[in-house]
Amino acid sequence: MLKGCESESVFIPVWQSLLPYNKACFNFLTWAFYGVNHADTKLGDKGPTLIALWIFFQLAPLLTLGLPSFLEDPLLHTFRLPPFLVKGSYKKLYDFFYNASGKILDEGEKMGIQREEACHNLLFATCFNSYGGMKILFPSLLKFIGQAGVKLHKQLAEEIRMVVQSNGGTVTMSGMEQMELMKSVVYETLRIDPPVLLQYGKAKKDLV
Repeated sequence: MLKGCESESVFIPVWQSLLPYNKACFNFLTWAFYGVNHADTKLGDKGPTLIALWIFFQLAPLLTLGLPSFLEDPLLHTFRLPPFLVKGSYKKLYDFFYNASGKILDEGEKMGIQREEACHNLLFATCFNSYGGMKILFPSLLKFIGQAGVKLHKQLAEEIRMVVQSNGGTVTMSGMEQMELMKSVVYETLRIDPPVLLQYGKAKKDLV
């Protein structure tokens, strides 16, 4: 992915250089959660583009494009964007998740959750929470690790290589739990630059 971005960065706009990264994030999630490569399905490589359009409609009331308020407020913050404009994109995502998450939907039915409702929740959790968070967190990680300097780079490389070697050359969840410095870097990045800003650290009222 990185080689592709570097070789193409001279010829394409900056925003397009993020497309391979977006595809990699979505591919990781579909493999990790559902054991499916989205590129091999009817959805193809359109997933990140469809997600971006759907999320834009979700966040439009909160977004700012840097325009003067007398233009931005009527365009984004006054009227509800018509859902039919994104209905087709959402349906394509829904069909993909419905076909890819059969076993999970079966478990949901055993718990009394309708398959359609469970599928909508899986789509939201994967595309909005997980994918959206990854798109923000990973660039921040690279930024702060790059700014930290060579000493941290060496320490991270030594810790990760040592743990992976001790686990038979395979990256595992249990192995990552042993990477104390790596976890500290991730948590510190989340503290400094959280994917979702303006969250209260303590509930303002009892939610239970």
